[in-house]
Amino acid sequence: MRSSCVRLPVAALLLAAAGCFDHREAPRRLATASGMEAALRQREQVERVNLVGGAFAELPSELAGMPRLEYLTLRRGKAAGFGVLPKLQALRVLDLGETGLTEIPAGVAALPRLEHLYLDGNGLTNLTSAIGAMKQLAYINLDRNALAALPEEWGGLAGLRWLRLNDNRIEQLPASAGGWARLQRLYLSNNRLRKLPDYVGEWTCLEDLALAGNQIEELPPGLMRLPALRNLDLRGNPVKKLPADLGGWSKLRTLVLTGCGVSPEEQRRLRTALPRCLIIF
Repeated sequence: MRSSCVRLPVAALLLAAAGCFDHREAPRRLATASGMEAALRQREQVERVNLVGGAFAELPSELAGMPRLEYLTLRRGKAAGFGVLPKLQALRVLDLGETGLTEIPAGVAALPRLEHLYLDGNGLTNLTSAIGAMKQLAYINLDRNALAALPEEWGGLAGLRWLRLNDNRIEQLPASAGGWARLQRLYLSNNRLRKLPDYVGEWTCLEDLALAGNQIEELPPGLMRLPALRNLDLRGNPVKKLPADLGGWSKLRTLVLTGCGVSPEEQRRLRTALPRCLIIF
């Protein structure tokens, strides 16, 4: 029998599987130096310092003498101390991914201009509540840690637009997260969520929501009220039936329900209710 499933184009399927969707912002080109020696030679002009794979007893104090430093990466490197961080007042992007961290360095919360924070691939089990006071923080990547919860104080992240929490142990979102009014992209695949709070309906800017590999059986009414939602990934959840009224999803373009056990009758209903949406069962 010929399958009635709608197939995603290869590019779209790969993006969905990675927990990303294809509408991103192009980064600004920065004056870059790889390694401390190169950075010191251009300390007055350098904007991005690449210390990928480096090993330091203490993150170099000389970084504080680089007045235009906006982007610092230590990805796949090591540092036993981060005392210089509060002195990097111009820093906008900090990449500490895959550095073996078990806690977020205290100095991170003292960075007044930080907008992008990468902490993926570490061993974090708890998060500092001080991060919640960083109103300017727009992007946080916490993929592939061992987090079970977010602090309630993180509801204060008023500027948050993009949050990645794939491959953790999250069981529920904090009650305060309804305050993320500017949130556009939320990736929570491969966690332990059993339900979503109804306040998700307050995320009126939300465009991408990835929830694959959780234990969600029912979608809250608030999720049906998201006027900007474009992409929803529910793969591997026991969601056999969606709410009757899907009229709020006027902009939905991709819906992934692979492995959810959706009946043929429900598949037909969804295709009729969402004629402009690409659905994969």
